[in-house]
Amino acid sequence: MRLNKLGLQQLNTGKLKEALDNFEQALAIRKQIRYKSGEGATLNNIGFLLKAQKQPRLVIVFYKQSVSTYEQIREQLRTLPKQQQESYTKTVASTYRNLANLLIKEDRILEAQQVLDLLKIQELENYLTNVRGSGEKLVILKPEEEILKEYSLLQESAINLGIELTKLRKIPAKDRTETQKQRIAELVFIEVS
Repeated sequence: MRLNKLGLQQLNTGKLKEALDNFEQALAIRKQIRYKSGEGATLNNIGFLLKAQKQPRLVIVFYKQSVSTYEQIREQLRTLPKQQQESYTKTVASTYRNLANLLIKEDRILEAQQVLDLLKIQELENYLTNVRGSGEKLVILKPEEEILKEYSLLQESAINLGIELTKLRKIPAKDRTETQKQRIAELVFIEVS
């Protein structure tokens, strides 16, 4: 997806606000179309961006969401050939390790161990057919849940405003009422703020 790639380019050049805007748009679209692997990757990218901003608690929240998304995908991949499962595990392993390292730095050792266990289970499943995951999900702490809930509400609001703006812009300029013109101006102002 272009927005995610553009966000990565902006992140690499230090344009963090623009990168975050593109990641958030990409995430909204990927959630809307239920593109789970893209959603997980974008959550990881947001975490990486927040790491650059030195916000470890928020990084943990987004890395955990990314890992949770990857775990959902992993459950669906069990029927694929082992080579494809191994390829998938290699693709997402860095997110698990980054999360575990950050949890260790934050002195959250048990959570870090759980994340590494999830990765080990994934790797073992790739090699042994009768190994099954523990069924445990990644622990999301109450403050992290609140952050995610607030973020989801903000994102939903932004999506709704974007939809409203798109509908208003489809009305030919000469046919717009004064109220519609004012609303477009308000929405554009909100969008760039």
